[in-house]
Amino acid sequence: MPKTVLVVDDDLHLRQMMQTALTMEGYVVVAAGHGRQAFHMMMKQPADIIVMDIDMPEMDGLEAIQKLKANPLTASIPVIMLTAANRANDVIRSLDAGADLHLVKPFSPFALVDLVKAYFKE
Repeated sequence: MPKTVLVVDDDLHLRQMMQTALTMEGYVVVAAGHGRQAFHMMMKQPADIIVMDIDMPEMDGLEAIQKLKANPLTASIPVIMLTAANRANDVIRSLDAGADLHLVKPFSPFALVDLVKAYFKE
């Protein structure tokens, strides 16, 4: 059964690029444009892993991850923060919010696929 990846980014082009790369590797990809939408999607149908931006409208990625990690239904789902925020403090904030990894934009879609595969030991 294919694994599901939730991609959350307010940049439509980046969402589509990540969706394409992950879909080509056999993942089911669902997408959200901001943290609030991602949170509601995860409450209805949890994904197996989340790729989340930090700076987004409505609810930023840090707040969304904190809410997801506080919920028993979604607390154990791995989160890769994928963001332009590159200062040491940004990495600490991501990890403190519950992210498992902080990846900085610009990024290679192939590297993202490899990271997702690593979580599933594929």
